[in-house]
Amino acid sequence: MAEFIAEISSNHNGDLARCRRLITEAARVGCTGVKFQLFRVDQLFAPEILRASRKHRERRRWELPLRFIPELAAASRDVGLKFGCTPFDLGAVDELAPHVDFLKVASYELPWLDLIHACAATSLPLIVSAGMADAGEAWAAVEAALESGCRDLTMLHCVSRYPVPEHACNLAAIGTLREMMAGNFADDWPEVSFKAGWSDHSVSPGVINRALRHWAADCIEFHFDLEGEGAEFAAGHCWLPNAIAPVISGSFAPVSPECDGNGRIAPLPEDLPERGWRADPRDGLRPTIAVRDDWPRAQPETTRTGPDVFFIAAGQGLGHVARCLALAEPMRDRHDADTFFFTPDHAGPLALLSRHGFNHSTFVDDESLVRDIGFLASLSRHGGPAVCVLDTDTPADGLARRLQADGHLVIVIDQPGCTAGDLGIVPSFGWDPPAGREDLVGGVGYLLIRDDVRYCRDHAPADPDPRPRVVVCFGGSDPNELTARVSAALHDVAGEMRVQVVLAPTAPYSRIKAQVLARRYPEQEVIVTGDPLETIVAGSALLITAMGVSVGEALVMHTPVAILSNYEADVPTVAMLATTGAVADLGRHDLIDQYSLVRALAATIAPANLSTLRRAAGSVVDGDGAARAAEHIARLFSQRRTRPC
Repeated sequence: MAEFIAEISSNHNGDLARCRRLITEAARVGCTGVKFQLFRVDQLFAPEILRASRKHRERRRWELPLRFIPELAAASRDVGLKFGCTPFDLGAVDELAPHVDFLKVASYELPWLDLIHACAATSLPLIVSAGMADAGEAWAAVEAALESGCRDLTMLHCVSRYPVPEHACNLAAIGTLREMMAGNFADDWPEVSFKAGWSDHSVSPGVINRALRHWAADCIEFHFDLEGEGAEFAAGHCWLPNAIAPVISGSFAPVSPECDGNGRIAPLPEDLPERGWRADPRDGLRPTIAVRDDWPRAQPETTRTGPDVFFIAAGQGLGHVARCLALAEPMRDRHDADTFFFTPDHAGPLALLSRHGFNHSTFVDDESLVRDIGFLASLSRHGGPAVCVLDTDTPADGLARRLQADGHLVIVIDQPGCTAGDLGIVPSFGWDPPAGREDLVGGVGYLLIRDDVRYCRDHAPADPDPRPRVVVCFGGSDPNELTARVSAALHDVAGEMRVQVVLAPTAPYSRIKAQVLARRYPEQEVIVTGDPLETIVAGSALLITAMGVSVGEALVMHTPVAILSNYEADVPTVAMLATTGAVADLGRHDLIDQYSLVRALAATIAPANLSTLRRAAGSVVDGDGAARAAEHIARLFSQRRTRPC
């Protein structure tokens, strides 16, 4: 009996409850398995593509949160389905292997044999789609899988067009794949189960019917959505439950034999436009290196008429880079700026910049930085001054003066006492520019919040759990172990709430901390994840954290915040935020004992107080600060550029 696998792809919309409904519906209509995709956009597409294409950058909003995987596996098995997933990078194979019943290699990744080797080495059943492949590539994929230990291999024929018309399906290739494996590999690998099937993009009952009845497909994979609201449904290749149910149950549907095609394993005319967008075997990134060399040059984003803007973001954690990134996006997308980042050589900031498609480099000291900026500015295609944005945790005066002396327009972030620079931006709660200082702007209206945060606010999924959800996160370093203190306090007072404790995988001893917290407080959900925090905070009832960028991000998402301060310098700002009604001040960590912390949290999460906080949270931060700051910089640059010598 053929297996039917519902390919969820990105129709989950980042919503765990929606994922569960998709799994339940897949079981209801008669599927034997369900499959998701695990990708990270900066490990899927080459940097050249992300820099040149906003459409590809925004695919990050289609990502499946890694923290969903264990829950999806359990939900699938609860309804009797096999759970599978497609990894798109080598690290994802290791992340998936403990949880899945099978792995899948997508058509676009088939040429990347390193991925096939990694999947096969897990000894899990492996499915490989052969869309766009020629016979030699399909042969190499089978050989790689067998050499690395695969003992259950399914090759799926498909056509990588979305949707594909019936006449172009070439279903006879199912038989060709089966014959290739039986005639060339079965004798040497008698212990291996070889199967062949069809990965459907036709949304045609007749095509699937013929793949099953005439070509004896062992497996049918099809793209599945609930009601047409999935991220990929508009492309036209996804099935809805009531349409696929009769097909799975065996109802007959006629189709022209023209859909059989010639049976050759070779790229069809319908495949050719996409063939160059497959992963390159040398690095596993899409598209092939040949396409990367040519395609970006034809994109409008690669020819910019706005200013050259250099961002220097240096400091602990991701805060400085996140603020600069928030400002860089409207500079690039609204003011056509040509942007470039300089940061210290730390993995977190560099990954964040790659994910958002920004050019970047590292620097060692001010001397090399000034020299590098001067060189890059000399290559400007339109001439004129460059804009240098400084966001550092050390005084910026000296560097600002050196850059000004070289003729650059200098913007200094969050240093109101800096006497150098052409413009100071102070993205801070409760700050107002002093009278007579036209070179300073700031305050709550200039908070630098990334556009992804507003996107999460506007697309936050509904939570089917009626309990208020509290998120605890003290960033990647948690210097005073505040996570453990707050978890202990909530254990005593948050019996009627759902508590999620978030730890960054890069934090010291994060795995050990997670194990300890999970054992001590089993009612709390401990999450170790590199997923963006905003995807977790969106829709929650409260964020408990320290003073930092996440406070403004939570308020943009209309989530109130309770702040346990790390440093004395934060105390005045937190006290001011408390006056907005959207923030609870839990005190400074070294001045509040555990008993007092328990009492403060109990008061904060009391239903009446929490309701008051939530009402106030919707009116504190509008999230447009980065756009305002970008407009100010663009205006200043325009004035400087047109100023007579």
